[in-house]
Amino acid sequence: MNPRHDQSCTDLRPGQSGTITAVTGHEELRARLNSLGVRPGLSLRVVRRAPLGCRIEIAVRNVHIARSGEWYPRARAQLA
Repeated sequence: MNPRHDQSCTDLRPGQSGTITAVTGHEELRARLNSLGVRPGLSLRVVRRAPLGCRIEIAVRNVHIARSGEWYPRARAQLA
């Protein structure tokens, strides 16, 4: 059995879910992600990716957030 490990949200494929384990980065970015509902302990699901992966849509608490992929490496998740 493989132990679970944290990975960047950008590593998750569309349809995969996980639990947010950490949000890193500078204070302004962490505050913005927090205001969007990206917080440790909550579940997220990758809904879709734009071609070339420049934008990623995730769902947290049934709220869909589509942001530049550069935001999400700051959120770590453990696969469900």
